[in-house]
Amino acid sequence: MDDPAPRMDLRWMLVIVALCFLSYAMVLIYGGWIWDDPDYVLTNPTLRDVGGLAKIWTDPTATPQYYPLVHTSYFVEYQLVGPTDPSSSDVPATLFHFDNVILFALTALCFWAVLLRLRIRGALLAVLLFVVHPVNVESVAWVTERKNMLSGLFAMLTVLCFLRFMRIGDDGDDGRPSGNRTKSFRWGWFYVAMLAWICGLFSKTIIAFVPPALFLVVWWKRPRDTRCWQLLIALSVLLAPGIVAGLHTSYLEETLVGASDSLFPEIDGFPDRLMLSGTIVWVYLKHLLLPYPQMFFYPKWDPSPASWWQWALLLSALALPVFLLWKSRVLGRGPLVAVLVFGGALFPVMGFHNVFPMKISWVADHFQYHANFAMLALVGALLVRVPVPRKLGIAAFAVVLAGFAALANHHGKAFESSEMLYRRTLEHNDGVLIAWQNLGIDLSNKARDVEEAGRPDDAKPLFEEAHECYKRALQLGRESHLLETVAAFYVRRFQRSNDTSDLDIAERLAMECDASLVRADVFFWRGPAHRGRAIEHFERAIGEMISARRQSAYARWKLTTHPGKMAVERMVKCCLDYGHELLRSGDAAGALAAWSRPRAPWNGPGTEPLNEIYSWPVGGTTRWFALELHRVWMLAANADVRDPRRALAELAHLAKQAPQRFRGGGVGENQARVALAFAMDARAAALAGAGRFEDAVLVSRDVLKQLAGQVTEDWLATIRGRERAYGERKAFQFRKDIPVPPGLQR
Repeated sequence: MDDPAPRMDLRWMLVIVALCFLSYAMVLIYGGWIWDDPDYVLTNPTLRDVGGLAKIWTDPTATPQYYPLVHTSYFVEYQLVGPTDPSSSDVPATLFHFDNVILFALTALCFWAVLLRLRIRGALLAVLLFVVHPVNVESVAWVTERKNMLSGLFAMLTVLCFLRFMRIGDDGDDGRPSGNRTKSFRWGWFYVAMLAWICGLFSKTIIAFVPPALFLVVWWKRPRDTRCWQLLIALSVLLAPGIVAGLHTSYLEETLVGASDSLFPEIDGFPDRLMLSGTIVWVYLKHLLLPYPQMFFYPKWDPSPASWWQWALLLSALALPVFLLWKSRVLGRGPLVAVLVFGGALFPVMGFHNVFPMKISWVADHFQYHANFAMLALVGALLVRVPVPRKLGIAAFAVVLAGFAALANHHGKAFESSEMLYRRTLEHNDGVLIAWQNLGIDLSNKARDVEEAGRPDDAKPLFEEAHECYKRALQLGRESHLLETVAAFYVRRFQRSNDTSDLDIAERLAMECDASLVRADVFFWRGPAHRGRAIEHFERAIGEMISARRQSAYARWKLTTHPGKMAVERMVKCCLDYGHELLRSGDAAGALAAWSRPRAPWNGPGTEPLNEIYSWPVGGTTRWFALELHRVWMLAANADVRDPRRALAELAHLAKQAPQRFRGGGVGENQARVALAFAMDARAAALAGAGRFEDAVLVSRDVLKQLAGQVTEDWLATIRGRERAYGERKAFQFRKDIPVPPGLQR
């Protein structure tokens, strides 16, 4: 009689889903944005419109990592809950966390289905451990690790469909190794497996270990199958795109993310990498069996062939599969397959090739997510063989589940914010430079918000704590990014204290790390005498910002972020002030050059020419318009550098661009109309300078109508005087006193 295949019980399915939500209750209630979530969601320009969706799939540099299915899921969520204002980054995290938990629950159900098809005893125990295990929290609670959620789900679907393709686990298959069970494969299921596999690779290429894992399953369950050539073809079809995708990710990791050998000074050649791999395997196994304490950044160690204990860990890691192979006739091939799959899933993060996060920590909970499936399956199979009374075993297992669920919620609460995550990490590992640095950034930003809310006394202790964090970070190292961050903090401190010693410290730190933007800010705050040097550094900083390797296609968007806005706004301020100084000293050509500098194009690699960077909305001000108005007035009527025909062409462009720029910058309709009237005043002067006096008179009269009641009578009188001069066929010229209202001279 055929042995019926085990079925998934609906009641236990509901229990599994409920346990998923119970284990991540704190994440669903408190979960926020941490670490690089803003890069992936909050400030990701590809999520804002349909054009960005196309970029997600066609441009590998448009997103932090080329995992298009992941960013497509973000796109859908962002369209549902994202702000209607494109300049806002106020996006609630709840839906993103909820979807991660849903994906995790679906993965758990697929995992159970796979274990049932493989006829593994203790399948339910393994799945229950999986859903409550705190080592999975980092993958589920971290929105950026949607990569793990999607790739894990599609990996399980790929395995499940491949088992159906081979008829492993069908009725009549008792799970024991055998030869042919049926006369034919079910190729329809293979095509579904292929589709799931491609989706998985578009989510995260670390699952490239799945085809070799399936080969091991075939070797375990069908060791004498005479149709091996068909299986080899099927597995090769799966393996090929996995290899290509893995190599592509490795290339992007090195060229775009910057994971070069220079980031890992602790590693000196292959022997060190070999030592590292042996220790990493056992650390991850320890995390699986004893998941405490948990932290976002684990302590690093020095991989060295001179270390006896690292040799012991490496040799034992190599000896374990050899021992299981030797004992496979007694134990079966299942334990060996589980250990090999566990090691294969970890291979990309064993240190044999560079992965950027390993700059901070050799191990991370989210690195072992996919490897947990195999090892937990083995743990479940071992647990049901423990000779204890049934009721005692159930009670003990329930205690373990409750304890793991409690730990999962405890760790999940840390993902409320970056600040809390760093504080929790530093409680266990206070030697992490990046944690001190980022905690300082968070505290400094919080202090700024509190201060802007009118509570300077509450902001002061936050600033002081941020200062202490930065000092602790500098004790651990002097990396360029840290130096730039601390230098910027001292500039901000100067704005509060007006103590020039803060600027001196900021300048020294910025020079040490060659931070153009901070040096520009230092010269900006040093006053008018330093405007020229400030402009030079602002130009350099903006050029670096828009020419960066990552997200080069979104250079325009970058300058609307906070650092970009500040750089552009302060550069324009410097240009305005510097031009006025030059004009007062009689250098009209220099003034015109200063007011034209923001028009210089930046043609960095892969970027479009950016000829009007200053003209994007900056904080809702009209400063960009003021700079352009100064420039066109010089061309229209300055006695030394005038070029009326060029001025007319530029004014036509200004009149076309100004309305939409004003709207984008939040400038009121009446204020915009007045500003454009001043541009028309310059147009009248340019027309007169070009000999078109009748047109100049008409335009000047229109200006008077627009400005009636909007400006002082003295200012209207000066415009009437120019109008009379145009009627007498006299052009207007000036040398030092540019005819721009005081409000537009700052």
